[in-house]
Amino acid sequence: MTNLPNTLTILRIAAVPVIVLLAVFGGQAGSYPAAAVFIAAGLTDWLDGFLARRLKQESVIGAILDPIADKFQVSVTLLVLLWLGALPGWNLAPALAILGREIIVSGLREGMAGMNMPRISSSFAAKSKTVFQMAALTILLVGTLPGAWAPQVGYALLWFAALMSIWTGFIYLRTALVTLR
Repeated sequence: MTNLPNTLTILRIAAVPVIVLLAVFGGQAGSYPAAAVFIAAGLTDWLDGFLARRLKQESVIGAILDPIADKFQVSVTLLVLLWLGALPGWNLAPALAILGREIIVSGLREGMAGMNMPRISSSFAAKSKTVFQMAALTILLVGTLPGAWAPQVGYALLWFAALMSIWTGFIYLRTALVTLR
């Protein structure tokens, strides 16, 4: 359990409350530090997988914790942005789509694991979706400070990430159904 990739994953999970505290209680001054911690945590998502493969330290616990850390970071940050009113009007829709996809895919993974079915590996499209989510959420965390354009870019990226979330969710569902047959 205790190896560098798993430690990075655990640190990513531990970073989420820090992001929340900075974003919620730091006011505008906390926006940049919250975004910096969010980016650092997001980069460990790539780094822990790279190191696990490179160092031959892939583990069952890492395979379980990594998607939990991803979904925790994205979901909690979306909820913080909702709490702060940073997703007004129709921009609530992509947040709900992303959250819904994460819940459904997590449920599928748990169900398949409970039936001793093979784990469905993450596709390039799903990894790309994560990159767009991370970019959108980072911009939205600091969106009120750099200028009027930043929230619009963040919203556009969030909508694109939501479309990718729905698309990759359907791909995952289809693959799971084929595997279950």
